[in-house]
Amino acid sequence: MNQNPTVPVTMQSVQLIGRVAKPLMEAGLIPNPEYQTILLNLKRLSRQGELMPSVAPRLITREEAAGMLGLTPDNFLMLEKRGQIKIPRRKIGRAVRYLNLRVLEYILAEGGDFPDNSETSSKNMP
Repeated sequence: MNQNPTVPVTMQSVQLIGRVAKPLMEAGLIPNPEYQTILLNLKRLSRQGELMPSVAPRLITREEAAGMLGLTPDNFLMLEKRGQIKIPRRKIGRAVRYLNLRVLEYILAEGGDFPDNSETSSKNMP
C-alpha cells in the first residue's frame, strides 16, 4: 500500500474548525480548556507542522517560571506587574504559583514576544 504524504494543515482550516467547535464549547459539550487546547495544537500544527510537546502539568514557583522564560525573577515580576507578561497565577496561602503549561503556552503563543530590553531597564521601574 502507498502511504499518502503528510498534508499540511492550513490556518484557514484551523479557523473553520474553531468556528465549528465554538458553539459546542459554548453549549458545554466541549469544556473550554479542552477547546483552547485543541485550537492551540491546531495552530501549532499549522505553523510548525507539529503538536504541542507533551508536558505533565504542575505548579511552579515564580523563579521556575522566570527561568523557563529566560528571565531573572525580578525582571519577571516587573514585567508581570506592568502587564507585559500575562500568565495566570494561583495563590496558595501566601505562595504564588504558575501552571507550567500556561508558561509553555505563553512561550509558544503568537505574540508572546518579550518587550525590548530598553523597556525593562531599572530606570523605568516605578
